[in-house]
Amino acid sequence: MSDKVEVVQNSQRNLLDVATELTLYTAKANFITDPEELKKLYSEFYALAKAVGSKHSSLLDEFIPEEILSKIKR
Repeated sequence: MSDKVEVVQNSQRNLLDVATELTLYTAKANFITDPEELKKLYSEFYALAKAVGSKHSSLLDEFIPEEILSKIKR
């Protein structure tokens, strides 16, 4: 039996993580503290993450600047 243990980390975020991070970032950047506004913002980011997450990644290429696409499609 081997003593070597390998751990593979899953770096993917779920919809809740994405919506939470985007909400926190936007709230801090724009000094948003009103709970109702935060709730609306979170709902919008969650809906966006869900819509984008259901698309094949190649369909989203048009939203990525050509400069970045040329670097990642070598």
